[in-house]
Amino acid sequence: MADASPLDLLPPSLNKSLTPNIIDEAIQQGEWRSSHLERQWKDFDSDKDFKKGSLQLPLLRFGFVQPMAPVTYKETLDLTLTLKCLGNERWMRLISPKYRHVPNLLAALDAAKSLYDIPQELIDLRQPNSLISSPANWSISLTQGTLNGTRYYILHPRTDDTLAGKLRILLPSAANTLHLIRMTMDSTPLLSLHTCALHLLALGMEFRLCLRITQHLPDLSPDPRPPLQNRYTGLGFRGIGFKPDLADYEIYVELRRRFLSSPRGRGARFAGGVIGRLARSEITDEDLDFRKGRLAPREEDVLLNGIRLWDGQSSTAYWDDALEDQEIDLICGVYEIATGRFNVDNGEHQTSRVSWWPKPNAFSHSGLNIGFWSPDCEYWFQHRLAKIHSGEAKVHTQAEWKNCIRYYRKARDLAMANERIASEFLSGVL
Repeated sequence: MADASPLDLLPPSLNKSLTPNIIDEAIQQGEWRSSHLERQWKDFDSDKDFKKGSLQLPLLRFGFVQPMAPVTYKETLDLTLTLKCLGNERWMRLISPKYRHVPNLLAALDAAKSLYDIPQELIDLRQPNSLISSPANWSISLTQGTLNGTRYYILHPRTDDTLAGKLRILLPSAANTLHLIRMTMDSTPLLSLHTCALHLLALGMEFRLCLRITQHLPDLSPDPRPPLQNRYTGLGFRGIGFKPDLADYEIYVELRRRFLSSPRGRGARFAGGVIGRLARSEITDEDLDFRKGRLAPREEDVLLNGIRLWDGQSSTAYWDDALEDQEIDLICGVYEIATGRFNVDNGEHQTSRVSWWPKPNAFSHSGLNIGFWSPDCEYWFQHRLAKIHSGEAKVHTQAEWKNCIRYYRKARDLAMANERIASEFLSGVL
C-alpha cells in the first residue's frame, strides 16, 4: 500500500495552506529547524511574587504551613518521594529547616479521607485566621458549577475589567484553583482575567478561556459532532517497516506549527500536559495581548464549531474551542503504520499507531502529571527533545508511552489526594 500524504490527513482548513512543493523545498533546502520552533517556554510574567513561586511551592501547591511549636509526627515521606510530589527532584531547598515538615504534610495527605484528618497546624485550609479561609481575601472572583457533567471553578472578571467582556476562565481542577488563589493572595485590586490567564499559561495548567453567552433555551441542545473525514489522522498512513527519522520529525514539526498557529490551534494552548507544552512553543508576544484578541475565542467560530458547556437549566452557556481527535493526533505526531497482519474478523489490514509524543490519556495517568507543568516535566521534555535531535529517539505506541513516562505512581496518587482535599474545601466556602 502506498503511504498517505500528510497533507491529505490534515483538517480541511489547513490543507489549503500546505502544498507538496512547500514540503519538497523544505526537505531539499534543509531549512526546517525544530530547535527554533520548539524554543523553551519563557517566563513572560514580570510580577515578583510570581517569579518567587518556586520558592513557595509547598505552600502554593499543598497549603503547607510550618508549625509554630516543636512537634513530632509518626508518618513521613522520604526525601526523594517528597521532591517528586513537588514536581522538582532538584529542589534542594527542601532540606532547609523551614520545610522540614513538608514530608509529614504529604504523608498525612496521602492517608487522609477528609480535610479534617490532616493536622491543623500543617495546612492553611484548616486555620480559621489564614487568608485563604475566606473568599473575601481572594484576589479573584470565583464560583463553581457543573457543566456538561464536569465540575468547573469559574473565574469572573472584576467590574472594571473592560477587556474581558464575555470572557470567563473555567478551571476543572480544585487544586489548581487553590494554587492560583494562593499565589495571587496579596494582589489588589482583583486580578484581571488577562493576568489570571497568563499565570495559568506559565504554570502549564489546564483551563478554558471561553465566552459566556446568553441564548434561548432551544438553542442550547447539543449538536452532534460531524464524522471524521479521513480514515487516517495525525501524520497519516505508512507502510510496513516505516521508521521515522529526523527529517520526518522536521516535517511533523512544521505541520504542527502551522496548525497551532491557526485559529483552530488556539485551544491547545490551554490544554495542559504535553499538548499545552507543545502549543506554548508557538506563542508570540502578540498572542499574549488581550487587546489584540489572540487569546480569546472568536464567537462566530465557537458557535459554529466549538463546544458548549451548559448546566442543563439556565439560559446562559459557556462556549469554547474543542480539539478534535485528528487534531490531537497531529499535535502529538501520530503515524499509523502497517503491521503486515490481516484481521479476518473485519477484513482489514492491521496497523500500529505510534507517535513522537504521548497523547493526553497516556500523560494524564503518568507520575509526571501532578496537575501543572512542573520542572520535572520540563526536564523530561527537554531530554526527549535532545534525543530526537540526536537521532536516538524512537516513536512509541500509547501502551509503550505509559511505560516510558510511568515515573513514580505515588506522585500521581498524592496529586489526586490533594485534588480531593481542595475540592472538599472549595465546596465548603463557595
